[in-house]
Amino acid sequence: MNVLLPVAFVLCWSSGFIGAKFGAGGASALTIL
Repeated sequence: MNVLLPVAFVLCWSSGFIGAKFGAGGASALTIL
């Protein structure tokens, strides 16, 4: 279970980075997550 936390953190960070690059599309994808 300890491995799951950093993986989730990286996924969230990647989603934020992608959202910043793609703008509104990424932002709505983040909202769904």
